[in-house]
Amino acid sequence: MRLLARIGLFTLAAAFSITFFFGMARFTHGLGVAPARYLISNGLLFFAGALGVTGCLIKSRRLAEQHKAELQVLQFTGNRLEAGVSKVFAVTVYLIVLVALWVTYLVLRWPPSDQRALALPAAFLLFALFMLSALHSLIRSGKPALVLDTFALDHAWYGPIRWDQIHGIHLRTFKRRRSTHYLLALLVDKPGRYLAQSPWFRRVFTSARRRDAACALIELPLNSLTRSPVLIHKAAVALRSRVSPPPLSFWVPWLSAEAIGVQREIDAAYRRLDEIGQLIEQDNPDPDQIERGAREVAADIKRLHAVFDEAYCRSASATTKRDVVIVVAILVALTLLFLWPFVVRVF
Repeated sequence: MRLLARIGLFTLAAAFSITFFFGMARFTHGLGVAPARYLISNGLLFFAGALGVTGCLIKSRRLAEQHKAELQVLQFTGNRLEAGVSKVFAVTVYLIVLVALWVTYLVLRWPPSDQRALALPAAFLLFALFMLSALHSLIRSGKPALVLDTFALDHAWYGPIRWDQIHGIHLRTFKRRRSTHYLLALLVDKPGRYLAQSPWFRRVFTSARRRDAACALIELPLNSLTRSPVLIHKAAVALRSRVSPPPLSFWVPWLSAEAIGVQREIDAAYRRLDEIGQLIEQDNPDPDQIERGAREVAADIKRLHAVFDEAYCRSASATTKRDVVIVVAILVALTLLFLWPFVVRVF
């Protein structure tokens, strides 16, 4: 129903856009020539088209906000969720490839006099081939691009990832003008075995340090799928919560295996503290036992937090050093590239 509403609004917006441009063209052409009544009628036509397009856009935005609000309160209670590749995404990719091939044919048929003009068509062709490769990597297996069930999360790029190998799940959003890009971030054990199955364009930009890490972040793009990113995130969180050990209550992408182990102990200590709190609600609680247990757990939590802070600082320090090295290497490369003509001229 929502898809039909969007198609209807798009059709109405297209019709009102034609009316808008038609009325504007006739109004502009008739200025100073046509009688006043024609100018008024064309002006009203122009105004009606603009008003109709604005109304369609407002209605479309309200439908999107309503759909987002419905997804926010939606709770996933099933055992399986499948998400295939969006047909809109597939058609868009194929259109980009066709346009790129057509532009390439025109360039080869009538080559420009300046060879530097070939850079833009070549870049567009490479982008089209990249998009086609991304689409093929999502549909090459013949099954849905993303499958969530009670056992694992199965993605076309990384294969099945068992829930007990996933320590944390987060929905990342990136807003660019009027569009929003969604990524499902997963903190997984031994990411190298999953990254090895990823497409070539993912492996090229994956460092050996990340492949060999004990824990690392894996990101799944969600915009090209048929299911809503919010629903996929809720389903992943719900299915992960049914598996033991439970996910971490706190995590960041650069956590080391040591820090993850300590965080699991902290979570277990807090669960013990909750169990002690439940003893108070019993009929005949033992105050001494409850107080003694609470003190022991509080001491463990304090000790574990100190250990976690040290492990966290070591992980963050290693990540910061790596980022500094990368930035310095990029700056040195840019400096050498800028100074290279002067060096050649001198020597």
